Amino acid sequence: MGFAQVENFTLQGYLGVEGGESYSYKLEVKDSLGTLSGFGYTYLYEGKEVKASVKGWVDKPKGIFSFQETNIIYNRGFESNTTICLIHATLHFKKETDGSEVFSGSITSADAGNVYCGQGTITFPNSPHLKQLMKPTINPTVSLIAEKAVNTKPMRVIYDTLRNKHMNTSTPLVKKIAEITEGHEQSFDWQTDSIVLKIWDGGRIDGDMISIRVNDELVIQKLTLSKDTVTKRINFLDNNCTLTIIALNEGSEPPNTANLLLLDGNRSHEIIAFNEAGKQATIHLRKVRNP
Repeated sequence: MGFAQVENFTLQGYLGVEGGESYSYKLEVKDSLGTLSGFGYTYLYEGKEVKASVKGWVDKPKGIFSFQETNIIYNRGFESNTTICLIHATLHFKKETDGSEVFSGSITSADAGNVYCGQGTITFPNSPHLKQLMKPTINPTVSLIAEKAVNTKPMRVIYDTLRNKHMNTSTPLVKKIAEITEGHEQSFDWQTDSIVLKIWDGGRIDGDMISIRVNDELVIQKLTLSKDTVTKRINFLDNNCTLTIIALNEGSEPPNTANLLLLDGNRSHEIIAFNEAGKQATIHLRKVRNP
């Protein structure tokens, strides 16, 4: 019987948050066949950092690197002028204008009440450790594990260094966000006869444009995403419904990324759809009749 090869990586990057603040960010992770575990450190000065547990996955063939902080281990003197949230990031390879290579992406965040508390980006230069982490492997199990990981609904846990210093991190608040891309769909049971669909860009505004099809009907065409939320109400009178989010471009920062919120009466499903230009992501809804 063989054993999964485990490799250790240290990645040094930087985190920028809304309001202009910028911090150093370090990841220390183990890679076991595409599944990541370890720790993340946020700090302005060495020795005054927040340490958090991290889990994630790597899809090496697609060049996607995703991770999330799951709980705070300690805060040793780190403070910020803004609310600090545990982050959830999906990073993609890109070239800067100066020719340098980085892995960069937007982060999602919310405050202790699961309310929006700011946005930001995280970037890691393409260091030797990162190149090795993203190096393709001939073991087909890697892709299978990455596919399973992307289909899980990630937890997003909140930590505020200024307003909630005494919050009990052993019982964190959790908010689930589904991720969809071509080949990785999501399905939800639905109870009401209408769908309230809200769409916006929760990351850096870079000109992403999408169209949305409900079954065979194009309900949103060539929408350029912004911070402003676009709302669409859709009748759902059949037993099944399919929503397709089509990426028309990749903006100035690939990939095309759209934030969606689906409201089913007092129930909600938050989703992030990301794709290359011309690709599409799919959501399946199944009507469940109340007894």
